[in-house]
Amino acid sequence: MYDPYFETGRWIVSHKTKNDLSNSGLSGRIDLKKYFENATMMDEDILKEEIANLNNTEKENVVVTHGATEALFMLVAFLRLSDHYTYYVRFPEYEPIYKLPELLDLDNVGEMVEKGEINRKYRKYEEGDKKIFVVDGNYGKANDGRFDLLLYSNINNPTGWFLEEINNFRTNVVDETFLQFYMDLDSVKYKNETYRINTYTKFYGGDEVRVGWIIAPDEERAKKINSMKGIFTEQVSRYNISVAYRMIRENEIIKEFARYEMQKNQSYLKKNMGKLRFYGNKGPELSTVSFVDYSLYTKMDSIALGEYLYKKGISIVPGKFFGVEGPYLRVCYTREDFSRVFDQFLGYLEELE
Repeated sequence: MYDPYFETGRWIVSHKTKNDLSNSGLSGRIDLKKYFENATMMDEDILKEEIANLNNTEKENVVVTHGATEALFMLVAFLRLSDHYTYYVRFPEYEPIYKLPELLDLDNVGEMVEKGEINRKYRKYEEGDKKIFVVDGNYGKANDGRFDLLLYSNINNPTGWFLEEINNFRTNVVDETFLQFYMDLDSVKYKNETYRINTYTKFYGGDEVRVGWIIAPDEERAKKINSMKGIFTEQVSRYNISVAYRMIRENEIIKEFARYEMQKNQSYLKKNMGKLRFYGNKGPELSTVSFVDYSLYTKMDSIALGEYLYKKGISIVPGKFFGVEGPYLRVCYTREDFSRVFDQFLGYLEELE
């Protein structure tokens, strides 16, 4: 069982430096003052309409949240109560995505998926919540051999890869926090039934806005998820909704800036990697994150190297927090002066040779 602690967040808070390569959002790059100035109270249905237009869906399918973390918790809890018992996460992956399903008592079927097997166990609850396991049945209501829940970030955090669906699942939960750097959200298509998550913290640089959303497959399930507010969380401030509305109305302006700046920084990263290699020898799509293999510089584990770099004045997140062991670090390229800090980072690696 995973510990219920957000180790990535703990690390970032305790390892802050001026030369930061750990920040994966555009916080500080987009001026939030103009959106907060003269903000008023606003009903969330107005924001839902804009979110729906951006994502090519109906506003009735939208649930407004305080961000992606809250959205993920609400969804996994909702699906766990809706006959979803099995899950799978591909690694490396963002920490809450791989920790939360197990903490909420879903069963990890990773080994079965990786072997190409189908779902061969059935779990039901009898009086007193006693669990009964039947070897040759299927979980839940779907007796077709499919597993229940596939969770992933897309664009993937930390690799920057665009991930494809896996067909042998009833339901996807997809965190699209970084997707708009790479493609427009109204062009997204999924084969399986999908719940989509997003937030203002990365693409919009809106850490202080504290707004995100869920897009459910239909109105009925959106209403059920929204009705969980008051049990797990509260309604989003109408003041913050007003700020979020003003930002999303300028989506095209923000998109032009975000994609241009990140393309410039990513190009510098790819052309000046020294002896670094990308994880899996596969480079990232456009986002703000990359996952690098530093093994040609040192045999240190990722935590030890992260500590070494912190003492040198560089903040960076070890690969271990994304569920993989090995010589990996997540390099974020959001800074305006990314090239300067990245060159320093390489210089400190070269001192280890």
